[in-house]
Amino acid sequence: MAEVKSLADALTSALKDAGAVLVGFADMAPVSFNPFPVLGRGVSIAIPFVPELARQPGTPTANPAYVDAYFEMQHRLNPIVAVGRKVIRAYGFNASGYGFRPFFDGSDDDMDVDRYLTSRYPHKTTATLANLGWIGRMGVLVTRKFGPHVWLATILTDAPLPAAEPCVTSFCGKCRRCQDACPVGAIQGALWNRSLTRSDLVDIRACQKHRRERGKAVRAPMCGLCLAACPVGLGKEKRSLSGMGG
Repeated sequence: MAEVKSLADALTSALKDAGAVLVGFADMAPVSFNPFPVLGRGVSIAIPFVPELARQPGTPTANPAYVDAYFEMQHRLNPIVAVGRKVIRAYGFNASGYGFRPFFDGSDDDMDVDRYLTSRYPHKTTATLANLGWIGRMGVLVTRKFGPHVWLATILTDAPLPAAEPCVTSFCGKCRRCQDACPVGAIQGALWNRSLTRSDLVDIRACQKHRRERGKAVRAPMCGLCLAACPVGLGKEKRSLSGMGG
Protein backbone atom coordinates (compact mmCIF):
# COMPACT_ATOMS: atom_id res chain seq x y z
CA MET A 1 0.00 0.00 0.00
CA ALA A 2 2.89 2.34 0.71
CA GLU A 3 4.10 1.88 -2.86
CA VAL A 4 0.64 2.66 -4.24
CA LYS A 5 0.42 5.85 -2.15
CA SER A 6 3.91 6.79 -3.27
CA LEU A 7 2.90 6.31 -6.91
CA ALA A 8 -0.32 8.29 -6.45
CA ASP A 9 1.56 11.17 -4.84
CA ALA A 10 4.39 11.09 -7.37
CA LEU A 11 1.98 10.90 -10.30
CA THR A 12 -0.19 13.77 -9.08
CA SER A 13 2.86 15.92 -8.41
CA ALA A 14 4.44 15.16 -11.79
CA LEU A 15 1.22 15.84 -13.70
CA LYS A 16 0.67 19.17 -11.95
CA ASP A 17 4.30 20.17 -12.45
CA ALA A 18 3.76 19.44 -16.15
CA GLY A 19 0.72 21.75 -16.28
CA ALA A 20 -2.35 19.82 -15.12
CA VAL A 21 -4.62 21.75 -12.76
CA LEU A 22 -7.01 18.92 -11.89
CA VAL A 23 -6.02 15.27 -11.42
CA GLY A 24 -8.26 12.43 -10.28
CA PHE A 25 -8.21 8.64 -10.16
CA ALA A 26 -11.13 6.48 -11.26
CA ASP A 27 -12.22 2.86 -11.01
CA MET A 28 -13.00 1.91 -14.61
CA ALA A 29 -15.08 -1.17 -13.75
CA PRO A 30 -18.40 0.57 -14.64
CA VAL A 31 -17.13 1.41 -18.14
CA SER A 32 -18.26 -1.09 -20.77
CA PHE A 33 -16.31 0.51 -23.63
CA ASN A 34 -12.87 0.51 -22.02
CA PRO A 35 -10.56 -0.32 -24.96
CA PHE A 36 -8.14 -2.00 -22.55
CA PRO A 37 -10.23 -3.86 -19.93
CA VAL A 38 -7.09 -5.08 -18.15
CA LEU A 39 -6.27 -1.46 -17.35
CA GLY A 40 -8.74 -1.02 -14.54
CA ARG A 41 -7.83 2.46 -13.34
CA GLY A 42 -8.22 5.78 -15.09
CA VAL A 43 -6.27 8.97 -14.46
CA SER A 44 -8.29 12.04 -15.42
CA ILE A 45 -6.32 15.18 -16.27
CA ALA A 46 -7.71 18.67 -16.84
CA ILE A 47 -6.27 22.02 -17.86
CA PRO A 48 -8.28 25.27 -17.98
CA PHE A 49 -9.09 26.91 -21.28
CA VAL A 50 -8.27 30.61 -21.75
CA PRO A 51 -10.76 32.31 -19.40
CA GLU A 52 -10.69 35.69 -21.14
CA LEU A 53 -11.65 34.07 -24.45
CA ALA A 54 -14.26 31.78 -22.94
CA ARG A 55 -16.10 34.67 -21.31
CA GLN A 56 -16.26 37.06 -24.25
CA PRO A 57 -19.80 38.34 -24.91
CA GLY A 58 -21.65 37.65 -28.11
CA THR A 59 -19.87 35.01 -30.16
CA PRO A 60 -16.96 33.97 -27.94
CA THR A 61 -15.45 31.47 -30.34
CA ALA A 62 -15.89 33.09 -33.73
CA ASN A 63 -12.52 34.81 -33.63
CA PRO A 64 -9.03 33.74 -34.70
CA ALA A 65 -7.61 33.96 -31.16
CA TYR A 66 -10.05 31.34 -29.89
CA VAL A 67 -9.33 29.04 -32.82
CA ASP A 68 -5.59 29.34 -32.26
CA ALA A 69 -6.02 28.61 -28.55
CA TYR A 70 -8.22 25.63 -29.33
CA PHE A 71 -5.58 23.94 -31.45
CA GLU A 72 -2.87 24.86 -28.94
CA MET A 73 -4.56 22.55 -26.43
CA GLN A 74 -3.21 19.44 -28.11
CA HIS A 75 0.30 20.79 -27.71
CA ARG A 76 -0.28 21.37 -24.00
CA LEU A 77 -2.20 18.22 -23.07
CA ASN A 78 -0.34 15.52 -24.91
CA PRO A 79 3.04 16.18 -23.22
CA ILE A 80 1.29 16.04 -19.83
CA VAL A 81 -0.10 12.62 -20.72
CA ALA A 82 3.39 11.50 -21.73
CA VAL A 83 4.75 12.54 -18.32
CA GLY A 84 2.04 10.54 -16.56
CA ARG A 85 2.71 7.42 -18.59
CA LYS A 86 6.41 7.67 -17.84
CA VAL A 87 5.85 7.92 -14.07
CA ILE A 88 3.46 4.95 -14.01
CA ARG A 89 5.77 2.78 -16.08
CA ALA A 90 8.71 3.69 -13.83
CA TYR A 91 6.78 2.00 -11.00
CA GLY A 92 6.44 -1.16 -13.08
CA PHE A 93 2.84 -0.75 -14.25
CA ASN A 94 1.29 -0.47 -17.70
CA ALA A 95 -0.21 2.75 -18.99
CA SER A 96 -1.98 3.90 -22.14
CA GLY A 97 -2.69 7.59 -22.68
CA TYR A 98 -5.45 9.38 -24.54
CA GLY A 99 -4.70 13.03 -25.23
CA PHE A 100 -6.45 15.80 -27.06
CA ARG A 101 -8.05 15.10 -30.45
CA PRO A 102 -9.65 18.12 -32.14
CA PHE A 103 -13.15 17.68 -33.56
CA PHE A 104 -12.03 19.77 -36.54
CA ASP A 105 -9.11 18.72 -38.73
CA GLY A 106 -8.60 21.99 -40.56
CA SER A 107 -10.43 21.02 -43.76
CA ASP A 108 -13.49 22.74 -45.16
CA ASP A 109 -15.26 19.53 -46.17
CA ASP A 110 -18.50 18.26 -44.71
CA MET A 111 -17.78 16.50 -41.46
CA ASP A 112 -18.68 12.98 -40.47
CA VAL A 113 -20.40 13.71 -37.17
CA ASP A 114 -19.95 10.21 -35.80
CA ARG A 115 -16.25 10.25 -36.61
CA TYR A 116 -15.35 13.73 -35.39
CA LEU A 117 -17.77 14.19 -32.52
CA THR A 118 -17.38 10.77 -30.94
CA SER A 119 -14.13 10.11 -29.12
CA ARG A 120 -12.56 6.65 -29.10
CA TYR A 121 -12.53 7.12 -25.36
CA PRO A 122 -14.76 9.83 -23.80
CA HIS A 123 -12.54 11.71 -21.36
CA LYS A 124 -15.51 13.13 -19.50
CA THR A 125 -16.56 9.62 -18.46
CA THR A 126 -13.29 9.13 -16.60
CA ALA A 127 -13.57 12.66 -15.21
CA THR A 128 -16.96 11.97 -13.64
CA LEU A 129 -15.75 8.63 -12.27
CA ALA A 130 -12.75 10.48 -10.80
CA ASN A 131 -15.16 13.05 -9.32
CA LEU A 132 -13.65 16.03 -11.13
CA GLY A 133 -17.14 17.22 -11.97
CA TRP A 134 -20.50 16.33 -13.49
CA ILE A 135 -22.05 16.56 -16.96
CA GLY A 136 -24.00 19.75 -17.58
CA ARG A 137 -27.23 20.01 -19.53
CA MET A 138 -25.11 20.86 -22.59
CA GLY A 139 -23.33 17.50 -22.42
CA VAL A 140 -19.98 18.91 -21.29
CA LEU A 141 -18.05 18.24 -18.09
CA VAL A 142 -18.62 20.98 -15.51
CA THR A 143 -15.93 21.30 -12.84
CA ARG A 144 -16.44 23.05 -9.54
CA LYS A 145 -13.51 25.43 -9.98
CA PHE A 146 -13.45 26.10 -13.72
CA GLY A 147 -16.99 25.28 -14.81
CA PRO A 148 -17.08 23.81 -18.33
CA HIS A 149 -13.90 25.61 -19.38
CA VAL A 150 -11.46 22.71 -19.21
CA TRP A 151 -9.82 20.35 -21.65
CA LEU A 152 -9.41 16.73 -20.68
CA ALA A 153 -7.06 13.83 -21.18
CA THR A 154 -7.04 10.29 -19.81
CA ILE A 155 -4.46 7.68 -18.86
CA LEU A 156 -5.58 4.07 -18.42
CA THR A 157 -3.41 1.90 -16.18
CA ASP A 158 -3.29 -1.34 -14.21
CA ALA A 159 -1.71 0.45 -11.25
CA PRO A 160 -4.04 0.04 -8.21
CA LEU A 161 -4.43 3.78 -7.68
CA PRO A 162 -6.89 4.92 -4.97
CA ALA A 163 -10.12 5.60 -6.84
CA ALA A 164 -12.37 8.52 -5.99
CA GLU A 165 -16.05 8.21 -5.21
CA PRO A 166 -17.70 8.77 -8.61
CA CYS A 167 -19.91 11.74 -9.32
CA VAL A 168 -23.30 10.22 -10.14
CA THR A 169 -25.63 13.19 -10.33
CA SER A 170 -25.86 16.72 -11.73
CA PHE A 171 -25.39 19.88 -9.70
CA CYS A 172 -27.02 22.10 -12.30
CA GLY A 173 -30.24 22.17 -10.29
CA LYS A 174 -32.80 24.54 -11.78
CA CYS A 175 -30.24 26.46 -13.85
CA ARG A 176 -30.97 26.42 -17.60
CA ARG A 177 -28.69 29.19 -18.78
CA CYS A 178 -26.86 26.99 -21.29
CA GLN A 179 -30.15 25.76 -22.71
CA ASP A 180 -31.51 29.30 -22.98
CA ALA A 181 -28.32 30.44 -24.71
CA CYS A 182 -28.45 27.81 -27.46
CA PRO A 183 -29.80 29.52 -30.60
CA VAL A 184 -30.91 26.26 -32.24
CA GLY A 185 -32.47 24.46 -29.28
CA ALA A 186 -29.94 21.65 -29.40
CA ILE A 187 -29.84 21.29 -25.60
CA GLN A 188 -32.68 19.03 -24.54
CA GLY A 189 -32.82 20.24 -20.92
CA ALA A 190 -32.38 16.92 -19.12
CA LEU A 191 -30.49 16.76 -15.84
CA TRP A 192 -27.58 14.36 -16.24
CA ASN A 193 -27.28 11.08 -14.43
CA ARG A 194 -25.17 8.05 -15.26
CA SER A 195 -28.00 6.29 -17.12
CA LEU A 196 -28.29 9.01 -19.79
CA THR A 197 -26.46 9.11 -23.12
CA ARG A 198 -25.22 12.20 -24.92
CA SER A 199 -28.23 12.12 -27.25
CA ASP A 200 -30.49 12.40 -24.19
CA LEU A 201 -28.80 15.71 -23.41
CA VAL A 202 -27.90 17.27 -26.77
CA ASP A 203 -28.96 17.03 -30.40
CA ILE A 204 -25.35 16.89 -31.54
CA ARG A 205 -26.16 17.17 -35.24
CA ALA A 206 -28.16 20.37 -34.74
CA CYS A 207 -25.33 21.68 -32.60
CA GLN A 208 -22.69 20.85 -35.20
CA LYS A 209 -24.71 22.31 -38.07
CA HIS A 210 -24.98 25.59 -36.20
CA ARG A 211 -21.31 25.57 -35.26
CA ARG A 212 -20.38 25.24 -38.91
CA GLU A 213 -22.55 28.21 -39.85
CA ARG A 214 -21.36 30.39 -36.97
CA GLY A 215 -17.72 29.49 -37.50
CA LYS A 216 -17.49 30.28 -41.21
CA ALA A 217 -15.70 33.54 -40.45
CA VAL A 218 -12.81 31.66 -38.88
CA ARG A 219 -13.12 28.54 -41.06
CA ALA A 220 -13.70 26.29 -38.06
CA PRO A 221 -17.00 24.92 -36.66
CA MET A 222 -17.22 26.72 -33.33
CA CYS A 223 -19.85 28.41 -31.17
CA GLY A 224 -19.48 28.06 -27.40
CA LEU A 225 -22.46 30.19 -26.36
CA CYS A 226 -23.65 27.49 -23.97
CA LEU A 227 -20.23 27.37 -22.31
CA ALA A 228 -20.05 31.14 -21.96
CA ALA A 229 -23.51 31.13 -20.34
CA CYS A 230 -22.60 28.64 -17.61
CA PRO A 231 -22.31 30.44 -14.23
CA VAL A 232 -20.03 27.85 -12.65
CA GLY A 233 -16.32 28.55 -12.32
CA LEU A 234 -13.89 31.32 -13.25
CA GLY A 235 -15.48 33.74 -10.80
CA LYS A 236 -18.33 34.77 -13.10
CA GLU A 237 -20.79 34.15 -10.32
CA LYS A 238 -19.95 33.95 -6.62
CA ARG A 239 -22.84 31.84 -5.42
CA SER A 240 -22.18 28.30 -4.23
CA LEU A 241 -23.25 25.18 -6.08
CA SER A 242 -25.91 24.65 -3.43
CA GLY A 243 -27.41 27.94 -4.59
CA MET A 244 -28.14 26.27 -7.92
CA GLY A 245 -30.37 23.74 -6.24
CA GLY A 246 -27.80 20.96 -6.66
